[in-house]
Amino acid sequence: MLLETFVDPKRFYGTIYKASNWLHIGYTRGYRRTSHGYEAIADSSKMVFIRPL
Repeated sequence: MLLETFVDPKRFYGTIYKASNWLHIGYTRGYRRTSHGYEAIADSSKMVFIRPL
């Protein structure tokens, strides 16, 4: 099993995840989900952290 979480780097640094030994694996492409699918314009990328259980 694997946990994942997303952090907005404009608002947070992800310090608690880094201190808790989560693995930072990269950034999302910045698309967001809408009621009609995905928005065509990328807004802001999120940091992706994972942690194996």
